[in-house]
Amino acid sequence: MPERYEELDSLRGLAAMTVFCYHCIFLLAICPAWLAWTIRTPLGLLLYGGHQAVILFFVLSGFVLHLPYTRQGYRASYPSFIVKRICRIYLPYLGALLFFVLAYVLFFNANRPAGLSELYGWRPLSLGQGLTLFRDHVLFVGFYHRDYWNGATWTLAEEMRISFIFVLLAMMVVRLRTRTSLLLALGCSAMVSLAIRVVHHRTPFEPFHYASLFVLGAVLAANRLALLGRWSRIGRPLQSALVAVAVLTSSYALVLMEKFPRIVTEEASDWLIALSVSVFLLAALAGTWFTRVLRQRFMLHLGKTSYGIYLLHLPVIFVFVSLLWTRVPPLVVFALSLPVTLVLAHVFHVYLEQPSMALGKRLARLLDRRSGVGSTTVLPGDGPLEAAGSMPLIGYRGNV
Repeated sequence: MPERYEELDSLRGLAAMTVFCYHCIFLLAICPAWLAWTIRTPLGLLLYGGHQAVILFFVLSGFVLHLPYTRQGYRASYPSFIVKRICRIYLPYLGALLFFVLAYVLFFNANRPAGLSELYGWRPLSLGQGLTLFRDHVLFVGFYHRDYWNGATWTLAEEMRISFIFVLLAMMVVRLRTRTSLLLALGCSAMVSLAIRVVHHRTPFEPFHYASLFVLGAVLAANRLALLGRWSRIGRPLQSALVAVAVLTSSYALVLMEKFPRIVTEEASDWLIALSVSVFLLAALAGTWFTRVLRQRFMLHLGKTSYGIYLLHLPVIFVFVSLLWTRVPPLVVFALSLPVTLVLAHVFHVYLEQPSMALGKRLARLLDRRSGVGSTTVLPGDGPLEAAGSMPLIGYRGNV
């Protein structure tokens, strides 16, 4: 088995591009008729699957973060894990936040362009409001206006919050049976649905629901070899059928929620999408033509810069909207935003992400040397998938 699943990086890059397309379409107050028909088709999964992409991010994060726990004798150090997560997610985010603010200060147009939806988050702010908003974006605390400046950053707040408890989630997956872990995750989401119906407010409960999706990813990582073995044995026709079902399920899960809201809650819809994402992950790792596509150089580069694409695309689009919205068609605005986003994402990856990740590794090694063996927890290798065992992955470096 490879030390690093590079195809998962590429999958994340595809998801980031889907979010880019989703936000371009969602910025339009009125969707053109020639585009509207695609939204409720499987093609809409690529063009309008922003929410599905976010669910993929959460499941994939759980998968990747749990991989080290599947090594025999892995020593889990909580301080070094948190330091690496802060350097991996939070420090680059702070750099991007400065970019958000600078773009807003330089290019904000007080006359809101016509034809834009509420996704366009640039609104007039006093100095006091701006400073308060900046503080809230830095601290990730409270129910602040996450859609101002950059509405995509709410997922990073959830990622950081879940990171602080992920070691507990990983240990639960390691020590409990697969069915038990999945039932606990499903039960957590069910309780969140119930709580939301009672108090009619989502924000305080969302991290618990999204943490359950991390658990699903961790379960997939713990049993990946057994699952991939079963995947290879079912044959190509059934594999294709499962992928087709996954595409249809993830495409129409939100439609089911709209049509039957009392039965299919948002949390239930997310689980339908998450199970579909599980099929996509297996297909990506199975060594098929899909794996080969994901390992192409451009796809790998897209994966490496996916964090920058996700963080920077909305401010870039907003800048072009502010400058050109009333002068050129929307499609031109979006077409110009894409290459600029890709270039800035590359710069972001080279000069901010990579140094920040290197800093996290150095600090983690320093913490490990100072703490010694006594502050770590020795965990066993892969857990069974019911009766089927799986081999540990030696020397994995982690896509984090």
